[in-house]
Amino acid sequence: MFSKQELKELAAFRSDTSPVLSVYLNVDVTQLTAEQYRLTLRGMLKSVADRAAREDVEAVERYLDLEYDWQGRGIAMFAAADFWRAYPLVLPVGDSVHVSPTPYIKPLADYFDAYDRYGVVLVDREGARLFLFNQGTLQDATGVLGEELRSHRHDATGRGGRMGAGPGLGKSPGIENRLERVTTRNLRDAVELTQAFYKAGKCERLILGGTDDNRARFLAMLPKALQNQVIGSLSIDMYASATDVLERTMDVIQNSVAERKAALVQSLITAAYKGLGSLGLADTLLAVQEQRVQTLVISEGFRAAGYLCTHCGYLTLRDASECAMCEGSVEKLEDVVDDLVHRAIGLEVEVVFVRDEALEKAGSIGALWRF
Repeated sequence: MFSKQELKELAAFRSDTSPVLSVYLNVDVTQLTAEQYRLTLRGMLKSVADRAAREDVEAVERYLDLEYDWQGRGIAMFAAADFWRAYPLVLPVGDSVHVSPTPYIKPLADYFDAYDRYGVVLVDREGARLFLFNQGTLQDATGVLGEELRSHRHDATGRGGRMGAGPGLGKSPGIENRLERVTTRNLRDAVELTQAFYKAGKCERLILGGTDDNRARFLAMLPKALQNQVIGSLSIDMYASATDVLERTMDVIQNSVAERKAALVQSLITAAYKGLGSLGLADTLLAVQEQRVQTLVISEGFRAAGYLCTHCGYLTLRDASECAMCEGSVEKLEDVVDDLVHRAIGLEVEVVFVRDEALEKAGSIGALWRF
């Protein structure tokens, strides 16, 4: 697992001596053997052998052969002379290899965006269990158990009283009211614990688990702010294991991310039309460098050549002998989009990668502005 700070440090790194070798490898041993993944890696590294430093290639191979514990499903590795970073990932990533002056961080930024902190609440009428996950790892868990309803149900169905002397004869209004009061009190306690737990965990996404009725009642009792954080739900046993909870929530997370990205693209296009955002690489480059951007949205796989001023760092699409800003020397970049991503993350701009036909037609990149 890696942190936002580590992502920022990768974004800020630039190698002036040798290019950075960036490798993303899927290593899910439930799908293929470790040796098959090693063969995949060798093929990837062979494809860039003419551009990557030999010692960097060897560092990547050595890590997989001798250091990696094969507990996760993916790895991100970055090597450049004395610079080395490796991030085992709990969830899989697509295989890719890149050689450039800076670490290729697009997949890592997308991974962070999708699997950042989210919470799960499993709720029934007697209590709740709460989980906090981050990048596929359980960060925290707690629970609350309220008053049992079993004794009240037993009173209603078999211990005599006004409703009769045998089981199955129905519930008196008094028993019904008592069950309702206990249920409401238990759910209220679960809501209070949820508020405290996720405030402490700084969680901004919630998934609700349980029966349809229990989820609906619990959701109605949540404060509006927490209701707005609920991104999905699932039917699951209150006492499911943390591993089962994680696996069951993956589809919910992925569906939520897809929906959020589709809505984000539409918001971006609307904002650009109203003069509150930009579409296309030229205008977006300018907006990021003027520090006007709140969210940068990029089509997956979008690449474009550009130019970088080696003196002031200005990015441009213009092929010129000197920088238009400071008259410094200019060097060509194979992928100015990657440099733009680095620049945006360093400025704490949210970076989102999407697969969306509407954005591709609008230039494959755009930005929502802060003002």
